[in-house]
Amino acid sequence: TSIFTKLNAKSKKIRKETESAIKESGLNWTILRPTMIYGTPMDRNMIKLIRWIVKMPILPIFGNGKSLQQPINVKDVAWACVEIINNRDSYFKTFNISGKFANSFLEVVEIIEDILKKRLLKVYLPSKFFIFILQFFESININFPIKAEQIARLNENKDFSHELAKKTFGFEPIPFKKGIEKEINLYLKTRSKTIKSN
Repeated sequence: TSIFTKLNAKSKKIRKETESAIKESGLNWTILRPTMIYGTPMDRNMIKLIRWIVKMPILPIFGNGKSLQQPINVKDVAWACVEIINNRDSYFKTFNISGKFANSFLEVVEIIEDILKKRLLKVYLPSKFFIFILQFFESININFPIKAEQIARLNENKDFSHELAKKTFGFEPIPFKKGIEKEINLYLKTRSKTIKSN
């Protein structure tokens, strides 16, 4: 669903070109557009936030933390991929697939905090100022762990209805709290084994 971003992201152009190529291919095509995918300690998204909350006492928040997110569990993505195979009702259609409900970034943080039984001190930082600063440094090839585009994306609403997928092939994703709890437990088990082996 990052194809809908209002930012001038490089990946947006590539995704649009790819979708056009698929639609012009002459095949019986179906396009799935997942939101942010999470679900294992190997994901590139939620696991970074989980690690931070586990290890740190303070969480910097760029902006007000109220922008919406609707992450989708990797198992729901896999289920959708299987369901559309040879499903003629899905041919020549594009489906947004998302988590069960949308949550603000702050709500996502609080859900993870509740599961971990931990509370962080939240420090609110002006997003536009830091985007400007990071863009300047990036223009002179000085990079930081967080990029200007990441902060901008964090302050963009990323909630998407999956109603068409539900009507067409019965898509019914799990709630974020249930999915992220499994990921956290997997992460903690892996972390515990790593600490013991060291």
